Amino acid sequence: MLQSRNCAPDAADTTGCPVCGQPVSCGARDGAAQCWCFDAPHLPAHARLDTGRCLCPACLRAALAEAGAGGG
Repeated sequence: MLQSRNCAPDAADTTGCPVCGQPVSCGARDGAAQCWCFDAPHLPAHARLDTGRCLCPACLRAALAEAGAGGG
């Protein structure tokens, strides 16, 4: 399975977003060629929560914006 720098597919199936609690679906884990987060810019190390859990799309976009890394 391909993995993104923003991705923690082992946790995505049983836990929600560590910021907002929303369910997070990992495309790579669910059988897609890659996860949706592959299309997002890399979240800089200083901005990561180090929870081992995936952020939902909205929280990843917010974290990228806060870190000045883009994300739309």
